[in-house]
Amino acid sequence: MATHRLLAHSVLATIFLTLTSLAGADAFLGSCTGTPLDFKNAKAACASGEFPGQTVVSCSDSGQFRKARLCNSDGARKGVYLNNCSGLATGFKSVNAACANGGLEGQLLVQCDRGEESKRRMCEPAVGETPKTQIFLERCGNGAPLAQRNLKNACQVNGGSTLVKCRRRSSSWVAEESMACDGRRDRLTIKNCSYSERDTLIADYRWAELRVDRELENLEGLFRTNYTMSDTTRNRMETVRRNLEKLRNHMDRKRTFYCRSNRNRCGGPVTAHAIVFPNRIIRGNPPEARFCSNYFSQPAISVRGSIIVHEISHYLLETNDNGTEHGGCTAPVLAPTDSNYHRQAEYYEHIVECGLYVP
Repeated sequence: MATHRLLAHSVLATIFLTLTSLAGADAFLGSCTGTPLDFKNAKAACASGEFPGQTVVSCSDSGQFRKARLCNSDGARKGVYLNNCSGLATGFKSVNAACANGGLEGQLLVQCDRGEESKRRMCEPAVGETPKTQIFLERCGNGAPLAQRNLKNACQVNGGSTLVKCRRRSSSWVAEESMACDGRRDRLTIKNCSYSERDTLIADYRWAELRVDRELENLEGLFRTNYTMSDTTRNRMETVRRNLEKLRNHMDRKRTFYCRSNRNRCGGPVTAHAIVFPNRIIRGNPPEARFCSNYFSQPAISVRGSIIVHEISHYLLETNDNGTEHGGCTAPVLAPTDSNYHRQAEYYEHIVECGLYVP
């Protein structure tokens, strides 16, 4: 009988310790509902070297997301990698050393510390004695540099081109920022992006502009042909029309896109694809949005372009996220028809991606 009591006590103690361990686990693989890890937070988990190339998140005891890290691909504490912290390890500890060594031309180099990206750089070889700052077409070191010394002036004489401002460091060019020279204004400045990310953003932005124009035309057609809408619905769709006009006009103004987000803003089960900083407008600077790496993993330009509209609507129209963010075409999860769908960022994302929709 004593043996039975001892065994029962041992089993209960094991269960208690297991449940206690799980309840207090602060680090999880992938999301707060993923596999619990025996570490106090994501930083410690990445530092252990046990989760190379994997995303680890820190969560509260109640399961609320706190922070995410993408652990370095080789399990090292610090290093330089291609494209992101889970990319191929270069064997260098700093992007400066990696650039100076050569052999990594045209690659996006990312410096990581415990899976946290601290610096990124595009490097190209700089040959001969040249001024410290130069502007090139498409990429650093591509042919002869342009005569102009700033992007705005260079855009005025190179309409329709994509320019990149480069700074010489030792024997390498470092890409500082790019500008898409479209329209009457220098509309799109891009920083901290690889050439591929930059070209993707430019294409997505142009697509989004065309779709906003298309939905305005579709809405005008709806007003001409539909006589059965209720007064409430018609009033809301009038608001939609005014907002689309604001979007169309605003997209021809200067803005800045960053491909590296602020810390801790891109992790968790509901991942932000782009983060907008409206305070930049208050200070008189052009609005800027920061894009998380998983934005570029979206395979369809319709998805990515509509995300841009979603984010612009936040600071331009003061839309909310009451709908399910980035929900797709088949079943948009918007507020009920008697609520405020016309004030939701998801609604404008949805109609740009999928076509006009009257709830």
